[in-house]
Amino acid sequence: VRNRGRTAPAVAAVLAAVAGSVAVATYAASHSQEDRQAYQAQLPRGAVAVSAYDDSVLDLGRVRAAVEKDYPVTGRVDVSQVYVGPASCAVNHGPDCGFVQAVMPTASACPGVGPSGLKLSVAQREALVHDWRCTRRASPSAISAEGGILVGGPGVLHALGIRDGAAEQALARGETVLFDRAYADHGTLRIKLVAATSKMPEDGAELPGKVKALPVYVAGGDQAYGLTALVPQRAADAAGLTAAPVGSYYTTARMPSSAERQALNSDVAKIGTRAEVYLERGYTGNGGVILLALTIFAGVITIGAAGITTGLAQADAEPDLRTLAAIGAAGRVRRTLSGFQCAVVAAMGAVLGVVAGVLPAIALRRLERRQRWADFRRALVQGWGDGNGVPHVPLAIPWGTLATLVVLVPLGAGLLAALVTRSRPELGRRAEG
Repeated sequence: VRNRGRTAPAVAAVLAAVAGSVAVATYAASHSQEDRQAYQAQLPRGAVAVSAYDDSVLDLGRVRAAVEKDYPVTGRVDVSQVYVGPASCAVNHGPDCGFVQAVMPTASACPGVGPSGLKLSVAQREALVHDWRCTRRASPSAISAEGGILVGGPGVLHALGIRDGAAEQALARGETVLFDRAYADHGTLRIKLVAATSKMPEDGAELPGKVKALPVYVAGGDQAYGLTALVPQRAADAAGLTAAPVGSYYTTARMPSSAERQALNSDVAKIGTRAEVYLERGYTGNGGVILLALTIFAGVITIGAAGITTGLAQADAEPDLRTLAAIGAAGRVRRTLSGFQCAVVAAMGAVLGVVAGVLPAIALRRLERRQRWADFRRALVQGWGDGNGVPHVPLAIPWGTLATLVVLVPLGAGLLAALVTRSRPELGRRAEG
């Protein structure tokens, strides 16, 4: 009781430091979790893609050689993309060049998109969040081909980690493999070869161009890494499509090291090309660094405040400790008492700080979730929402950080206090005279 004047401020200091750190850590962990769940990989982890467009395709050979020299590659498959126009369009997309467009059947289009969507009621718009046609989300691709259509063989499936024997058989038969079922039109994929961009209509009319129908096999699974369709060379030739190299996919024995990545970056820079090399490393957020920094900050404050309080309490208790020593108490009693006092102060402040920090972080994330849903519903009511982009605001509790602050930091503070405390009190010198 006599030390409460010193203990209370120390506990308050620990509480404030831990509460602030926990609040920020919880909010940061939640945002990191949201980013992790929203992250869309462009390739299987550890895979590599080389992509080139326009005149950079002329550098593909040297870039491929650099990748194969610096990275632990185990396989390579080259891909092409369909182009429209004269042969020069393969390396230079000029005004005489067109582009390829996958044609989606009307029945597969989201009802909320376009002029017809303005006629839907609010209830009908809200129902679109459960309609697969409206919840489709475009995925990024390491090799961006026009219309999401690449020309290649079964090796592309292997490089992308797609295990589908029926798809491989379809490619061997000369059939196109369709990854997005929304473009399936009675067993075919219809692609439009849009004419030269210099002849595009200016009044919003339908784009001119020939439409080709390719027999397709609709692949199962949801992960195609941004590809709409994979057309075998035989099917492209049969449909009269012209294709030009656009890049390569690589499989690797392991994730390339930092030194290997730096070596490749240096080699590609020496080539002086606009061709790009992409290595899929997965989600690489900095949430872990933030949590570690906050934990260290709160830990230092906790140990410091608890240590100061323990030292002052020890000074007040010095007469009692001398008495214990005089009657033969073991030296470890002094150290144990010091360590226990320090650990109790640290634990009290840490537990109260965790509770005080988690609650506002939870409230803030709930408020953010409510605001996003309000904006989403407002968009539906005003007629420019189509059911896509449903808000997702996860709440992530950094249990590792909390356990460290509540358990490890008080234990560490107690052990440190016990170690720095002398086993025996200093003998006082009797004054002369």
